[in-house]
Amino acid sequence: MYRKALERDLIRGRSIEAIAGACLYAACRMTSTPRTLVEVSENCSVAPRELARGYRLVHDELGLEMPNPDPRTQVPRIGKR
Repeated sequence: MYRKALERDLIRGRSIEAIAGACLYAACRMTSTPRTLVEVSENCSVAPRELARGYRLVHDELGLEMPNPDPRTQVPRIGKR
């Protein structure tokens, strides 16, 4: 996904970390891995707002199809708190 963003020149004018984190978040969404934007941003050392901008850009420009999140995958994470 990151290579496709690089080929389409989506990186220009943006931080590499933000686009890489956005691609990571998109991959988590596509595989139904329950990760929030905040969690990904903490591990990528990018502000959540910048990560969200990168995600919107990658999603729109690459035409990604995201499945609707399944609430059952979030139950164990909520129970931990």
